[in-house]
Amino acid sequence: MLTPAVELPGGELIDCHDLARAVASFRHPVPEEGATGMACITGSKMVDYSFKARSEGSASGERMQQQATLDFPAALFDPTPYAIPCPPFMAGVQLSLPIRGMMSEHSLPARLSLKNRMLLAALLDELPPLVYPMSEWEQGRFLAGFREKMETLQLVEEQYWEPILVTESYVELQRRRHDDFFAEHGMIALEEEFSQGLNIVDRAGHPIETFDARLGRGHYFLSRTLAINLLRESGIPYRDADGPSPGNGPSDKADMVRQSRKAGTPWSREQVQKLYEEYKLHTGKVVAKMHGISESRLNQLFKKHGFPRKSRAGRKPGHGQKKSATWHP
Repeated sequence: MLTPAVELPGGELIDCHDLARAVASFRHPVPEEGATGMACITGSKMVDYSFKARSEGSASGERMQQQATLDFPAALFDPTPYAIPCPPFMAGVQLSLPIRGMMSEHSLPARLSLKNRMLLAALLDELPPLVYPMSEWEQGRFLAGFREKMETLQLVEEQYWEPILVTESYVELQRRRHDDFFAEHGMIALEEEFSQGLNIVDRAGHPIETFDARLGRGHYFLSRTLAINLLRESGIPYRDADGPSPGNGPSDKADMVRQSRKAGTPWSREQVQKLYEEYKLHTGKVVAKMHGISESRLNQLFKKHGFPRKSRAGRKPGHGQKKSATWHP
């Protein structure tokens, strides 16, 4: 089962606009027509299985038996004084008794946990197919199959839950959330990172002097390594078309530097030179984090061995004091 992740395209340079869109899609995925399986699941909800469903015949029999025990004609009985106070009824809303498989009155939708996600993914082949869009009958058929399967598993000390299926209203809501996230945190986040020294280049690989978040595709690019570091800093998993996707671990270059230096030994000029080569491509904060040192220690090493700090050409005065902008949820 593939876990949600940002899909990085091949090539040394990655378009900033495409990367920001991919992050927005990761944070707020929008199911498209034809989506199948887990892409049709939007969350989970707790359900109340403590009451068994009864057939209409048995329910009628119980009512007749209860009526026979009354010492006055049921037709003359006015239940209004004995009614339990409840909210007024709204058009189109019907409150019903809890029955087997029905969501509790107090249950709220929740994010599907990793454990339940794995369980559901393993059960999909044994359940009716999920393909968006779905009719009410198709949704009911799937949920009935899921409830029946969960009963046969007889999980011990587990809360009863069932998946929430994608609907047209959910898709519209997600589309709005996706677009809002991109507008507020997409290219604007990269613009703020650029103001702090992020090395963004043009299509030819030349460093840019100014960054305009309003521009679309084809204007600004990141090196593949730097794009991956930004995703790692934001805790966003990714799949790399050009190689393995190691998650949030350090880069290969950082591993090489650490392997050439034993813990507790002074930094040699050659090792600091390698740090400086990375510093040319990334911010000092990123390089320091990759090597497990503070940014102030990194600057001390550069100063000691005569490596100059990067210039702020093309940056607006004072922007270096901004807080780093990343794609945290």
